[in-house]
Amino acid sequence: MADNLKAFVSLVGRKRPASKILLLGILPRKEKALAPLIVETNEMTSVLADGKRMFFTNPGTAFLAEDGVCQKGGCWWMACIPVPGDMTCRGRN
Repeated sequence: MADNLKAFVSLVGRKRPASKILLLGILPRKEKALAPLIVETNEMTSVLADGKRMFFTNPGTAFLAEDGVCQKGGCWWMACIPVPGDMTCRGRN
């Protein structure tokens, strides 16, 4: 997946050099077996961010329980509050 994402980001950069790209982490799942793969994929994706043209944020961290899977009650997209101008995600308290 990382190679495909790198190729896509490169293509966008060539076609639209002034564009900014926001890469989002994969949201966690309730299946514990997927947690390591999601973490690894998000780490590979995050290294593409340069803070100038490419940015990475992982809204999934707002949903994680201590064991790396969704919190009890499920993963709700409403738990994420985007912060204008900050390109980060804040969980609801």
